[in-house]
Amino acid sequence: MAGETDTPADISTLLPRKKPSQGRSRQTVTKVLDATRDILQTEGHRALTTILVAERSGVTVGSIYQYFPSKHAIIYELYTAWLNDVVAQLDAILENRSDDDSAEDVLKKIFLELLGEDITDNLTRELTQAMQAHPELQTVEADHQTRIATRIGSLLGEMSGTVEDPAIFDFAVAIYRLSVSLMDTVQDTGPQSKAILATWAEMTAESAVRNFSKIVNAKAGSS
Repeated sequence: MAGETDTPADISTLLPRKKPSQGRSRQTVTKVLDATRDILQTEGHRALTTILVAERSGVTVGSIYQYFPSKHAIIYELYTAWLNDVVAQLDAILENRSDDDSAEDVLKKIFLELLGEDITDNLTRELTQAMQAHPELQTVEADHQTRIATRIGSLLGEMSGTVEDPAIFDFAVAIYRLSVSLMDTVQDTGPQSKAILATWAEMTAESAVRNFSKIVNAKAGSS
């Protein structure tokens, strides 16, 4: 699928300064990541500062900087862990689908995986917004978007028989952005959140496949 082989963003300024090699240092990094995760969930990415992370984690600012050169590097670490998990889950969905699974069924599973089971846990939304809000992270987030869109595009490409068509990748990117937009706009709906997500995923999967089929048929008719 076009796009995934593009030149990756320069992440050198976001990488940890050193990897924790001993139990105590690993515990320090875990405290920093846990505190950052808690701040994102309870106060949002705009409130995040290295000083606040130090206060919440009990780790000094100097010790934090031994491992992470900036707060953006901490966000990047959390986002990368989330992304790797999502990509692994998407790959599992694609690899384990049965002959009885329709394209709508598979897309619905993909949407639910991207959104998470419960939108009341806003960590994913805050991580995504943080990646989009900071110039240091925007290019990296675009690369990550490509990884997810490539998985969606692979499914759509199989449906159309034209895996390398750039239009398929563009359509997949639009689907991914739609999922992100939902995370940005839907508020905490308590016990109803899972039902709302399930309904949205089903309707969007059906609409996406229907419209994609129209695009494929129109292109076939004009060729």
